[in-house]
Amino acid sequence: MSDCPCQSGDSYSDCCEPIITGKSKAETAEKLMRARYTAHVVDEMDFILATHHPETRKKFDAVAAGNWARDSTWLGLSIKKVKQGQVGDDSGEIEFVAKYQDKVGTTISHHENSLFEKQNGDWYFCDGVPPEVQQVRREEPKVGRNDPCACGSGKKYKKCCALN
Repeated sequence: MSDCPCQSGDSYSDCCEPIITGKSKAETAEKLMRARYTAHVVDEMDFILATHHPETRKKFDAVAAGNWARDSTWLGLSIKKVKQGQVGDDSGEIEFVAKYQDKVGTTISHHENSLFEKQNGDWYFCDGVPPEVQQVRREEPKVGRNDPCACGSGKKYKKCCALN
């Protein structure tokens, strides 16, 4: 494997492999997030279990997670937002989207905010929560069906541009 599955742009051997194999530590929450994604791709469930926060490990089913990871075709990881989680921090939050195909071929985008905590110099995954839904606000006022059409035709919107 040459390119790292986490899509950092680095090779697997320089990026996530040293973290997954224990040769180096994840310096930041984002590096742990990327290594955890890659561990799913390369079927390293022991790493996933080891990087779960000690208080949440008992909830993790390594057999089921391994079956799911092996039955999936991993399509990529996109980091959307990073809050804290740097070398000097004790906690961090990473918003990401992981894309994969399940065993029947359905493409799924898993969008999550992962919460991380550092203890004794090691980063751990604590929990995943849905991202906040962003309210969409219009810049222009809404045109009603019976309002004059904005194109300047003099017709009502419903009899003009709404038909197109």
